[in-house]
Amino acid sequence: MKKILTAILFVFVMICTAHAQVENVSIDEPVYGFLKRLSVRKIIPSIHDYDRNMSKQQITDYLLEAKDKSSLLSPTDKALIQKYLVKYDVSMMNSSNTTALFDSKGKLDVKDIFSN
Repeated sequence: MKKILTAILFVFVMICTAHAQVENVSIDEPVYGFLKRLSVRKIIPSIHDYDRNMSKQQITDYLLEAKDKSSLLSPTDKALIQKYLVKYDVSMMNSSNTTALFDSKGKLDVKDIFSN
């Protein structure tokens, strides 16, 4: 009985101390150069060179802010925003623009990966 209570206490402590993980985007990703260019053009707020380790959510927020100002964007900028949103905004990911190894039921699904 003592071992069970110890195990339960251990699990409870681990759950209480767990913190959400934030996935940062690597500093060598080209999206940083694109965001810097948008910042210089005053389409999004200033991005400093020393603040180049951003989370996916921060990048998504900047991209959505730029998308809202589409009248200031060139067709190329609009296309790049859409491309980067698909890459960084989880809500934009779907079966037509991403590939998943597991289906919605959690089963391995490789038929689309190896198809011609």
